This record gives sequence, C-alpha cells and structure tokens, in this order.
Amino acid sequence: MAGYTGTKAQSGSKTQLYISTSSSAGTAGTPIFEVTQFTQSGKTNKTADVTNLNSLGAGSSGTGPSVDEFIVTTMSPGKYELTFNRVSSDPGQTMLTTAFNTGVKYYFAAQLQLASGQSSVGDLYTFAAVVDELEDLSTVNETKQIESKAGLKVSGPIAFVAGS
Repeated sequence: MAGYTGTKAQSGSKTQLYISTSSSAGTAGTPIFEVTQFTQSGKTNKTADVTNLNSLGAGSSGTGPSVDEFIVTTMSPGKYELTFNRVSSDPGQTMLTTAFNTGVKYYFAAQLQLASGQSSVGDLYTFAAVVDELEDLSTVNETKQIESKAGLKVSGPIAFVAGS
C-alpha cells in the first residue's frame, strides 16, 4: 500500500460561476464575476420512520427494546449562498437580480480550477435553482467594498462532470 505523499486538497481560487436561462448552457452561460464566497448547505436525504413490531432489538441476540429503522424517501438538494463584490454593470449580477425579481428558475454552472492530475479542464457542477434571497446592499462600509449576497435554492439534481 502506498504511503501518504501530501495533500491533494484543491483551492477554490479561479472557480467561475455561470448563470443562464438555458439548461444546456453550462460554461457558455453568462459569468457572474467577483464572487468572493460560494457556500453549499442543506443537502440532505429525507427519511421515513419505518420502525415496526418486528424491528430488531438493541441486544446482540435481537432482544431488548426495538431499534428505530429508517428508509430514504427523497433527497433535498439544498441551496447555495453567494457573496460577491457589487458591480452594477456586471451582466451575471444583473441576471441574478432578474431571476430574483421574476421568480423564474435559472441554470447555473460552477467550473473549478484544475485539480491535481487534471490538465485541460477542472471539475464542473451544474444545477437549476431559483434565486430565493437577494441582498443588493448586504454590506456597505466606508473602509470596505460594497458586498451583495444571493441565495440559490436548488431545484432538482446537482450534476457533476469530472475534469480531465
């Protein structure tokens, strides 16, 4: 067995987020520039409690009180939170505002930089989402840039394509 030779962790630097009205656009969509943070949360499997009178007990021979049993029913894809430097002339940021104001589902792609072992293109994640939150002026401070924030509530699966 080969020994540990050092981390293969990947930096988020140079990740590019795209927005589009077309599900097939991927990285041909409109770039959203100056994103400073892109955070995923809430991706969970929903479950149903199927504990019944025949459920096994907690003891080694199946004796004792019944132990809860669960099955997965549906997956909730969660959401993404974006923080970005406010640039009023950025077409991608304008599309985010339009998506929020209309309530229409848009399509997103996140293209990561090259990872260890990749030479032409980094990993790609694509998904559909509604913009369910938008803070046009999230942070206004005299000593910092103006930041905006957006919440993307994912609708449907998150697709992954490994880079090469």
